[in-house]
Amino acid sequence: MNRQDFLARLAAALASLQDAEVHKILVYYDEMISDRMEDGMTEQEAVASFGGVDALAQRILEETPFMQRVAAKAKTGNRGLMLALLILGFPIWFPLLMGAGALLVGLLVTLFALALTVVILFVAFGFAGVVCICAGFVRFATLGFASGLFALGTGMVLAALAVFSWFLMVGGLQALSGLCGSLLRWVGSLFHRKAV
Repeated sequence: MNRQDFLARLAAALASLQDAEVHKILVYYDEMISDRMEDGMTEQEAVASFGGVDALAQRILEETPFMQRVAAKAKTGNRGLMLALLILGFPIWFPLLMGAGALLVGLLVTLFALALTVVILFVAFGFAGVVCICAGFVRFATLGFASGLFALGTGMVLAALAVFSWFLMVGGLQALSGLCGSLLRWVGSLFHRKAV
């Protein structure tokens, strides 16, 4: 089989792919044949080195991502039927899509509210601890030893909780940042598939 027959049969076997993908594949194999001919093979030997066209096409289709094949088949199908199904299915798929979008927005709002809560917790413990420690020193002078000691002890406990909430805030914000990044990458991958 010569080069033109090989490329024509390969194009026919890959008809389920998009035209741009088929063109890239044909250009690639045309260059491979040229390279092998430069290395001393005849045209028939270079073509035969790839094996059968059907086996090669099957291997290429197996390596092609599933979504790319589905998109190519959808483009080659009956566009009128596809449009009719989209219109008739609108009452079903649109509310489901809106529900999924609302769920995603609700999840993001919840994550940001949780992050804000942890930050407010740190600020509140820190501020209350400083105020109680200052009040403890004032109470030593005005209300006596027991009252000052109680306020100072309360301030120390709140300061310890502020230190604990600092670590909780830093770790929690890092985890939430990673989770939000993963979630946004996942949503982006639903709308954008990389080509081979």
